[in-house]
Amino acid sequence: MSESAERTSLGFVAAPGPAVLVHGGVGSSEASGDGCRVAAEVVHAYLKEGGDVLEAATRAVARLEDDGRYNAGSGSVFRMDGETVEMDAAVMDSGGRMGCVAAIRDVKNPVRVAREVAETPHVMLAGPGAREFAARRGIAE
Repeated sequence: MSESAERTSLGFVAAPGPAVLVHGGVGSSEASGDGCRVAAEVVHAYLKEGGDVLEAATRAVARLEDDGRYNAGSGSVFRMDGETVEMDAAVMDSGGRMGCVAAIRDVKNPVRVAREVAETPHVMLAGPGAREFAARRGIAE
């Protein structure tokens, strides 16, 4: 990251060129701010190289999903039954690309599945259909 860039606990990178803000969710502790900062720095560098904004957003969220300290992906909380995890994710850009998944199980990165949905005629997939789509696209774990 350049010397002129600013770092904050929320994961905001402001420097010449693109600006990136990564938020860890309501209720996230200040101690988990480093995860947001890392995600912001990684995608900021990607965008400065001319990367796609929808892919940048997907990469930032996937880093939080992989972290385990956030209520996303690896850190998702159990449903009321105390045994299962169902996750939602959505991506959208100003050009009209949009993809969503809801109540998806057994995938590491729901945001990556949502990103794949954005490349299809569909807008949203849910439940077992979303999981099946992820498996067909090689995203499921």
